[in-house]
Amino acid sequence: MNGLKLFFLIPLMSFAAFTKAADYPAKIYHLTDSANKINYSETEKKISSLVKNHNNNPYVYCARSAFYYKFNQEELALKDISTAIELIPEKYDFFEARCQLYMSYERYDEAFKDINSMFRMDSTIPDPYIYRGNYYFNTDNLHVAFENYDKAIGIFEKNHAHCHIILNSYYFRGELNLAFGNADKAIEDFSKIINLTKDHVHAGDYYMRALAYAVKGDSFNMRHDIDSSLSQKPDNGWSVYIYALKGDTLNTGKMISASILKEKMPWEKPYDKNYRLARYYAVANQKEKAFKYLEEALLSGYKSFNWIKADYMLNNIRNTPEYTALIEKYEKK
Repeated sequence: MNGLKLFFLIPLMSFAAFTKAADYPAKIYHLTDSANKINYSETEKKISSLVKNHNNNPYVYCARSAFYYKFNQEELALKDISTAIELIPEKYDFFEARCQLYMSYERYDEAFKDINSMFRMDSTIPDPYIYRGNYYFNTDNLHVAFENYDKAIGIFEKNHAHCHIILNSYYFRGELNLAFGNADKAIEDFSKIINLTKDHVHAGDYYMRALAYAVKGDSFNMRHDIDSSLSQKPDNGWSVYIYALKGDTLNTGKMISASILKEKMPWEKPYDKNYRLARYYAVANQKEKAFKYLEEALLSGYKSFNWIKADYMLNNIRNTPEYTALIEKYEKK
C-alpha cells in the first residue's frame, strides 16, 4: 500500500462530520475529543453507557466507532460502524465512514466492496470516485487513481455538486500530475485548492505549488509560495520540506530532528516513519541517510514501488547507482 496515507493521502475525517448533533448524544463526541490514554477506560465506560441507553440509534455506534478508531481498536471500531449500517442499511455516510476505516487498516478488498455500495447508492456525485481513487492510490495503481480523481473533479465542476472532500481530489490529482512530470497541470490543481480555501489555505498547499514551480524552473513564484507557506506556521512535517526547498539547511535539520522524536501515532504502520524520514533526508539532499531509511521502510513491509519510482520527494536520490540497486534488490522479493 502507499505509505503516504498518514501524511496527505486519505485524511480520515471525523465521523462527526457525517452526522448532525441531534442524531446522537453530543456528549459522545465531546468525550471522544477529550479522551486520552490515561482516561481511556473511564471514557469508554461513559460512552458505552450512552450507547446502551440509545441502542436503537445508529449514530451512537457511529460515534463510538470514532472513539475506538482514535485508540486503534480496529475490530471494535469496525463492529460499531457495521452495527450502524445494519440499523440503516441505505445510509451512504456510514458506508463512507467504514470504507475509510477499512483503508486505514489496509483491508482494501473490504473497502472496495463499500465503495461499490456507494456507487450503487449514488454514482452521480464526486465522492465515490474520490474513494475509488484513494483505493487505487493506496494499492499503487497510480494511473487508475488519477482517472478517478479526474472524473470526480469533472462531475464537481460540471454540476457544482456539494462534496466535502473535493479538495482531496484536486490535491491527489495535483501530486500525481507532479509525479508524472506535468508541472503546469499540478500548478493548476494546487492553485484551485488555494483559491477555494482563500483565507485558510494550508501551508502544505502552498508548498506543493512551490515545488511545482521549482520543477518548472519558476524561482520567483516558488519563493513567493515558500514565504506564503511559512507564514501559515506549518507543523514540523511540512516545515522540513519547506525549509529544504528554500535551502535553509539549519532549520531543515532542526525540523527533521523534531520529527524523529515525535511519538508514533497508534495507527501508523512500521514502515510509515521510515519512509517519511527517507523523504525528509532526500529533499534535504542527505543521500546516505535517505537510503538508510528507505531501505528500512522496505525491510519493514513497504511495497509501493510504483510510487517510490514516481515520488517527487525522492528526486535528489533517484538517479544514483545506490537507488537503482536498492529498488532492484527489494522489488524482486
